[in-house]
Parts: sequence; C-alpha cells; structure tokens
Amino acid sequence: MSQHLIAHTVGLDSDQMDHFIAYSRFVEFFCRQFKNPNLVDGVDCRQSYKDYIFKYFRKAFTVPDGLTSRHVKSFRRLLPVLALPAGSRVVDYGGGYGIDTIYLASRGFRMSLLEIPPHHLAICRHLASRYNEAAGPLDIEYLLGDRTYGTMPDHPVDAVLLNEVAHHLEPPEKLFAHCARMLGPVGRLFLLEPNSWNVLTQAYFFRVRGFQTVGEIRDELTGKSYVYGKEHIRSRGRWTRLATAAGFHLAQANYISSYFQPSGSFRPGLFRTVVESIPGLRSVLASHVSYSFICGAPCTEPQYADGRAAAAAPMFAS
Repeated sequence: MSQHLIAHTVGLDSDQMDHFIAYSRFVEFFCRQFKNPNLVDGVDCRQSYKDYIFKYFRKAFTVPDGLTSRHVKSFRRLLPVLALPAGSRVVDYGGGYGIDTIYLASRGFRMSLLEIPPHHLAICRHLASRYNEAAGPLDIEYLLGDRTYGTMPDHPVDAVLLNEVAHHLEPPEKLFAHCARMLGPVGRLFLLEPNSWNVLTQAYFFRVRGFQTVGEIRDELTGKSYVYGKEHIRSRGRWTRLATAAGFHLAQANYISSYFQPSGSFRPGLFRTVVESIPGLRSVLASHVSYSFICGAPCTEPQYADGRAAAAAPMFAS
C-alpha cells in the first residue's frame, strides 16, 4: 500500500481499510470515466438526465483524480452498511444514478436499485457495465418503483439504504412502512440525512426552498400529481418517531462533520475531533447523521412478491 493511502486510512480497522482502498480505486475509475463528455451518449433515456449527471457529479468525479473531503464524508456514511456480512441483500432505495449501488456491489453485496424514473435505472446499468469491464461482474437488480410504495423485491432483504432520499419523499410514514415490509425480522434500515440542527444546513436548504417543505409535482410517466418533500429535513427525534411507528428501533446514530477535514484523509482535523466527540456540540455542528435502525418485534411481517411470506394488511389508501 502506498504511503499516500496509509495516511488516509488512519483510524480504520483492517476490514474498513480494505473497503476504503477499494473506494479510492472506485473514485479514481469514475473520475477517469467522467472526463469523457460522451460517457452516457448511448444510453436509452431522456436527454435531460444525460445532461444532468455531469452537473450532479461535478464535485465528485469531475475533479482531479484523487480523494477529497467530500469522498471521505461519503465513505464514512457508508461504513455501517459495509459492516454487514458479505453477500447481504441490500436495497438502495431511491439511489438515483446508482453510484452507491455499484460500489456496494463491488464489495460483495447483492444489490437492488429501486428508482421511479426508468432513466436513472438505464444510466446505472450503463455505468455498472463500464465498471464490470474493469472490476468483474456485479450482482445488481433493477427495480422500477411507483408512487404507491408498492414495489417489492421477489426475495428476502437484509437491509434498506436511504441515502439522502427520505427528505424528498412524502408522506414519510408510507416510506418507512414500505421499508419495513421489505425486511425480515432482524433487517436493518440505514438512514443517511443532513443534520437539521446545524444552522448552516438549515440556511442552505432555506435558500433552496424557503419555508415550503412539501410541494406538488406531476409524474412524467403517469401524468398524475403527487406530493414530494422539498428538502424536508427533520430532527433526530422526528426521524426516530417515524421509524418507531413502522416497527424499527434505533440502534446507533453517527454524527459526521465534513467541515475543515483535510482533503481526502481519514486523519481527523481538530475541528472534526472536537465536534464529533462532544455530544452537545455534535448535535448542532455535525453536518450529517447516519442512523442505523433494526426491525424489531412490532415490525410489519415481511411480504415478498413470490408469496413465500404472509401478506401484510393493506397499508395505503388506493
């Protein structure tokens, strides 16, 4: 291992170090891919999605090769997922263009990307095929969702990942109930969200959407109107109550500060060390929170599309 990477992996155990080294190579691969302006030209999807992907990943992959503090933050938020046993089945719920899906699949997880726009799924297939050529086959299935929260995998699921997607979906009660239906009795829900108590975070989202946290938009496929979250971030207490109502209990909450972090390094700066080690400070100064919920005894009985488990009572109004 290079001295460069050794410096980056300070504070990681051996398994986490392996994941981080793989993540650094993953980032370097896609930095090279995104230098090609024709990367997604052959994908069968709407042109606006092809154009937006370069804007969406401009700070992640359209930068000089190498890790930045943004990459370290993203990786640290995935550590609870990476602690699952190899081969675990994970649903990346609302995973967008599927970058988390591809990386986790490359680490031996059996992934399902659940998205509503088929354009996201098409682009993820294309990016995954590119990575397949470099790293070998990936176990990924693609699930086209809908606005009724009814899409179910046809197999048991060990975990559901909600990476900065819950604040876009309304009502959240249906979202958590849907996740509970996918999981077995000891399944895990990983909720990664901005910290609503952070003043800078609130200021950023206020600039984006003002006081309006719920809006209405027309579905491009069905033409029907639906409500959605306009960056509707919530407090730890509120997220916990929503998860508890769906049958989960909170196992762990990790506070992450991305401010004043040495670029690309796990070696914590003084600010990060102080903020993340003092409960009162981290609750208001950390930029993000990673919640790990476990499906407990009250959790809705899981049901799968193949009918192996008993069907749960209807949850949603038609």
